[in-house]
Amino acid sequence: MTELPARRVLVVDDDRLVQELLVSVLLEAGFAVERAADGAQALEACERFEPEIVLLDVMLPGENGHEICRRLKARGGPLFLPILLITARDDLASKLAGFSAGADDYLVKPFAPAEVLARIGVMLRLRDAQATILRLQSRKEEFLNIVNHDLRMPVATIIGYCRFMLESPNGISPEQADILRRMTGTAKFMEGMIAYFLGRERTDWGELELYPTRVRMDLLLRENVRRSSVVAEAKRIVLGCEAAAGCPVVYADENKLQQVLNNLVSNAIRHSPQGGRITLACAPEGDGLLVRVEDEGPGIAGELRDEIFNGDLQVKPAEARGETSVGGEGERPAVEGSGTSGTGLGLAICRRILELHGGRIWVEPGVSGKGARFCFTVPPQPRGGRDR
Repeated sequence: MTELPARRVLVVDDDRLVQELLVSVLLEAGFAVERAADGAQALEACERFEPEIVLLDVMLPGENGHEICRRLKARGGPLFLPILLITARDDLASKLAGFSAGADDYLVKPFAPAEVLARIGVMLRLRDAQATILRLQSRKEEFLNIVNHDLRMPVATIIGYCRFMLESPNGISPEQADILRRMTGTAKFMEGMIAYFLGRERTDWGELELYPTRVRMDLLLRENVRRSSVVAEAKRIVLGCEAAAGCPVVYADENKLQQVLNNLVSNAIRHSPQGGRITLACAPEGDGLLVRVEDEGPGIAGELRDEIFNGDLQVKPAEARGETSVGGEGERPAVEGSGTSGTGLGLAICRRILELHGGRIWVEPGVSGKGARFCFTVPPQPRGGRDR
């Protein structure tokens, strides 16, 4: 087994007895130790030894520990450098002065060796956690760059070929032209979704802003039916649209509502049986709207109907796994931590978008007791956001 390198500790103290005690304790615990007796030696040792943690006495000749602490913290670097100040003063003012200088913890003389090791262990775990986060962020960026290329390029190719065929001098039938235009529209929507998700991964959800305009939900539903029909027809699924009379025009972010609909309809198509039916409907709800997307698939188990919007669940139809569902005939109760046929992350995004509008989303059984009916509300005006 390959031994891990010893963790590196720099001890800075002009009191030789204290310095020897700390070095002895640390060496016995398996640390690699470098020592310094003043600020100049400490700064030089940091450049040469690259410690993972510094034990720094406050009372040093020349620059005191507080000044050295500030200078060490100002060096920066990819990982934070934990600094434990060593002092004989235990009063609040001294501690606050140390923390103000950038110290991460305190060791008050006289100290027990066990306490020294315990405090060092805490600081190193924090440093390791930061290193893990940075490593994961780097991997995520690599993944996003791959996705950016491997998803965008094929979609752009599809759009290019569709345009080429539409503009071909050889001519195509009206039916073929209609299919190509629908394919182009769907591919463009996919292109926008890829750009949105890639951008969303690089920002915090709290920064998400709405850009409201006047939206007619009946037109939005019909557009989604038209856009999704090519995929639905491959499974002989019938897409229907029902818009009740008196549906008000709402002031909302049209692109983000289209994203919600696209996610719900895509999930419905994925989980619907061959030859099934999916219905998109909207009706007045107070001053706003109630929108429904209903399918004839396996449904969602009752105990999961709230959890699926959390973003950490992936729901797979029981029938796709060759199992008999539990929690009701025709329901899809299986929960996976990962997988491609789940819906958890997309539904979490849907909920976030609707909550920003001041609406809500939920799922219930279909009218016949089978399938899933996703419902969401859209108020007449969003709760927040920015006009354009």
